[in-house]
Amino acid sequence: MGQELEQAVLAPSSRWIVPPLAGAVSGVAVVLFGQPFDTIKVRMQVLNQRALPTFQHCLRLEGVTGLYKGTTPQLPGSAMQHSVRMGSYGVAKEALLQVLVLECTV
Repeated sequence: MGQELEQAVLAPSSRWIVPPLAGAVSGVAVVLFGQPFDTIKVRMQVLNQRALPTFQHCLRLEGVTGLYKGTTPQLPGSAMQHSVRMGSYGVAKEALLQVLVLECTV
């Protein structure tokens, strides 16, 4: 087990690139998947209707693209937020592993 920890700590610098990149991709996925639900929620509040009639109204008037209104401004913000979160998690994890390996060898 000690060797596995040591290899994880001594891994190449891609460990500093992959977590933020994965975070950015997950941030984009969150927006692309969740935006239609948010659009329906907001329109339910405005039209004072239930979900299904609101969904049908939106599709009838604007088509599928109407569900993705407001997506563009959210994409960079969500990508950045998730990138920073996963990147800082990766850095903290690397630092903790280094401390643990040093304690195990002493």
